[in-house]
Amino acid sequence: MWDRFVENVVATHQRCPHVRIRFGITVSVFNIAELASMHETLMALGVCDADAFHIHVLQQWEGYSITILPPALKQRFADRLQRRIAALPNNPAISDQLRHVIAHMLGTNRSDLLGKFRDITLDLDRVGGESTAKTCPELAELLA
Repeated sequence: MWDRFVENVVATHQRCPHVRIRFGITVSVFNIAELASMHETLMALGVCDADAFHIHVLQQWEGYSITILPPALKQRFADRLQRRIAALPNNPAISDQLRHVIAHMLGTNRSDLLGKFRDITLDLDRVGGESTAKTCPELAELLA
């Protein structure tokens, strides 16, 4: 699915070079693991300006918020984002947004929702014939 998205972004840029492409990214448990690489990939395409990103954290449903993650996962993801920030010394706008994501994730503990997250996600997987653990392997331990 990601590859298709990237193909569409590139095709849009090639067909409509006059159009300014911007990205609104809502960060949740499902994409926090890939947020740094998502940003890096989209910037490397050369289809947008450095300020083409608006990153915000998911507010509702709290069970899919990055605040439910266990401390070890939070730290792993925070480290990835810190490395991305370090790679962007001349881009304070995106760095500030990534710092906000880290602060939100580390500053709130909603691990009390992990059980509900697991139950609802596994139910939706059964209904849809999908596997979140395969799609988001870093969440597999939370779904066991």
